[in-house]
Amino acid sequence: MKKAIMAAAVIAVLCFGGCSSQQEADTSPKEFDQGRVAAKIVIGEELKPFTLDDQFERPHTLDKDTKKVIFVFTKAMGHMVKGYLNNKPLSYLKERSTLFVADVSPMPSIIRNVFAIPDLQEHKYPVLLILDEKFSQSYQNAEQKEKIMIVTLDHFKVVKVEFVATEGDFKKAMN
Repeated sequence: MKKAIMAAAVIAVLCFGGCSSQQEADTSPKEFDQGRVAAKIVIGEELKPFTLDDQFERPHTLDKDTKKVIFVFTKAMGHMVKGYLNNKPLSYLKERSTLFVADVSPMPSIIRNVFAIPDLQEHKYPVLLILDEKFSQSYQNAEQKEKIMIVTLDHFKVVKVEFVATEGDFKKAMN
């Protein structure tokens, strides 16, 4: 009996000790105005045009008129952007020449097709979907992956990149 109590105490210490030593996620905004942000995103250089299908299988292409590209690489950040956009007019992204790109490549295809895409189809604004892991890796910054990445463009040229993780910071970045 004494050994069982001792084992339970050790397990409790390990569990609670491990939980309390975890670092909190960095939610502070970061802005880059020079250098390489990701393999294909370099401040001062052109962002090469790409075409991705949205949740309705309609293709969308980054073009010279695109002013911002919102990238999300996690479910939590995707929900934050969707929550923000749900309170905006349907024309919000188009009027601002903005693309919203969500990485769904880590999801198993059955989960993506049965749950994620039907959920996205409830939203009428276009959500461009990254289905390919290599494509995703070439546009993400591994250190900032847990944040929303907002790329500001001027005729394909990358002007700045912002990483935000709170609704307030996202709202500021979009204005």
